[in-house]
Amino acid sequence: MMGIVTVMIAFCILANVDSAFASNADSDWSFNLLQNELSYHYTDTRVKDSDSKYYFYWSGSLNTISQIHIIPLGRKSISGDRVPCCRQGSTAITEVTAKNRGQYRITNYVKENGYSYACIGMRGAKGSGTASGKWSPDTGTNYPILY
Repeated sequence: MMGIVTVMIAFCILANVDSAFASNADSDWSFNLLQNELSYHYTDTRVKDSDSKYYFYWSGSLNTISQIHIIPLGRKSISGDRVPCCRQGSTAITEVTAKNRGQYRITNYVKENGYSYACIGMRGAKGSGTASGKWSPDTGTNYPILY
């Protein structure tokens, strides 16, 4: 009996640890971006589990795209309105710019502003072409931060 109880307690602890960052699995993104375009391209919408930063990996580019404007967005539901979450308590649109391919963390206030879902909006900044990579709404990694 004691062995069963021990196994059950261990399972509960492991289940809680795993779910703490359940939304840190990577999702692919790929967009054709134009220099200085006005409209955004959006990643898929995912559950945001914590107040951690987003993970953003810009892995590849075709043609002349060399900078991307990025905005973290929150949603109340999977299909709700996308709201900029760059600052706590503010919906003012503020972007960050990835000036090179690489792996980053993106500061966001999705959970702090009361949203349960997250996505990223991207638009071309410098150059035009196809950019691709991965992202997740939660990360515990230590990559450079895009504010």
